[in-house]
Amino acid sequence: MKIGLLYTNKGEEDEISRISTNYIEKQLLNRGYEIKKISFSPYKKLDLIKSDVIFNLVYGRYGEDGLISLALDQMKVPYIGPSFNNCLLTHNKLITKQVLTNSGIPTPKLSVTPPCIYKPIAGGSSGDVIFVRESNRERKMNKYTERNLISEEYIDGKELCITAIKKNKKLLCLPIAEIVKKGPVLNSKEKYRSKGHYLLVPAKISTDTEKLINTICQKCYSLFDCKLFIKIDIILGKDQVPYVIEIDGIPGFGPHSIITTCARSIGIEAGTLFENFIHGATKSI
Repeated sequence: MKIGLLYTNKGEEDEISRISTNYIEKQLLNRGYEIKKISFSPYKKLDLIKSDVIFNLVYGRYGEDGLISLALDQMKVPYIGPSFNNCLLTHNKLITKQVLTNSGIPTPKLSVTPPCIYKPIAGGSSGDVIFVRESNRERKMNKYTERNLISEEYIDGKELCITAIKKNKKLLCLPIAEIVKKGPVLNSKEKYRSKGHYLLVPAKISTDTEKLINTICQKCYSLFDCKLFIKIDIILGKDQVPYVIEIDGIPGFGPHSIITTCARSIGIEAGTLFENFIHGATKSI
């Protein structure tokens, strides 16, 4: 089969796009697939028709806002990545938060009262997340509101991440990962340079909490029209309530990314994981 890896060299998340692309290429070449790396640009026609399956690895704009998914749907090209509906519900965090709230799933409330977190309304959070601790920073806080950021209450607790994959027609929840942070938030430099050392798999949580988070994951998978996989960021508050803070349309797929690390922890190697996605994209699973 010919697998097209659609990636970007430009944008805020180009580093994770290249890391994911190169790792997927290496794993699939070892399994005999023909790989074509396709550099995405909104200003040129994409050569996608010759690929049997497209792996959407364009993070942020175009890749996660639904435009690429819509184009692939119209071209009837099988792809691995978020559905168009999923993009509409997860790319904008205000919409995500409203869907979660309407469905009774705990999520931090919008708030500008410190302590609080400012993060982009759309796109990855870790590159531009701001923790505001004190209330005497009104001038700086006003500057944040001008940068298309949203502000929500800061919940002190464990930061967790649950991933799940569609396998054999069932949703398989992978072991929950715990994010070990040096400060109140995990920034992108800490994430990409630590080579996965910020992850603790499985997370140190109770069995009851694990079951509750798995239930939330299964509900979100259906609620947000996910295809083949889901990645959810969660804060486990001091009250032991798991608050959903974000749902990633396209998670990282590098050697130290969360979904590959969690899959590997139960014996699912990266090549097997990616091959499972390919089979799922080409037939109903």
